[in-house]
Amino acid sequence: MSRNSKFNFFSVLTPGFLILSMACGRLIEESYATGTEGAFGPSDGDWVFSLPDSLVLSGDQERALDLLLELLDDPAVPREQVLYRIVGLHHGVALEGRCVRLLDSLEAAGLGDLTGWKVSVLELGRRYEDALRYVPQDNHLLRAWLELNAGTDPEVLVLPVPGSPAERLVRVLLTPDGMLTSDQIRALSMEDAAVIPSLRSRIIDELMTEAGKAGPWFEEVLLSLADAGADPLSLLLLRASRADSLGLDSEEMWLQLLEEGGESQAAEAAGALISL
Repeated sequence: MSRNSKFNFFSVLTPGFLILSMACGRLIEESYATGTEGAFGPSDGDWVFSLPDSLVLSGDQERALDLLLELLDDPAVPREQVLYRIVGLHHGVALEGRCVRLLDSLEAAGLGDLTGWKVSVLELGRRYEDALRYVPQDNHLLRAWLELNAGTDPEVLVLPVPGSPAERLVRVLLTPDGMLTSDQIRALSMEDAAVIPSLRSRIIDELMTEAGKAGPWFEEVLLSLADAGADPLSLLLLRASRADSLGLDSEEMWLQLLEEGGESQAAEAAGALISL
């Protein structure tokens, strides 16, 4: 599949490749398989995307796009990985609208429904109202996410039960601070915190308000967050605050935070130690 000769790129070095976290609620995971005959490249381990990736990083978006469009014709190449790069390439040079037009032409050429990719590139370019035009009315969570980012109040009043990590993230973002239930916090810490880092900080903020009254599940959530890769000092601050709230000995934890914590953590530790 060749590129229309009128479709030109500015020769600009992109800041790096885009990681698409959501395409209409679908997480995109890239597989870096090598050395598999006929799947990603020759048996000597050459990777089919090595050349287009290098061209983008060197600022030659035109040649990279040509190669990517040719790869769309290769049934051995995962189509989503090609589209992932096409969207990232356009976003890197702020040509999201032109990407949508290219996706329209690919749909007309028989590539199938590419609506999710159009929503993704427009959302990444912060063109939320334009992205909303492509989202069906019954896709409440995605519409609510875009409306939230557009600065308007989401139209949906009752959110449907989320069915994916991306949908659960949207629901959390739409929930006012301090309003997540203990069951929601536990589920998020065990299921999604490991793959969505922003959820870890939100859960920690929620736990801070519950430090003095949460039940036995509190420590269970802390352990899940630790396994998910949450900042150890933030978890230590939670444990120290909880110990204080419950009237338990917290001096050793505060001293560790005073020595190892960041500026805000050390300041909080100093204040707590003075009051002990």
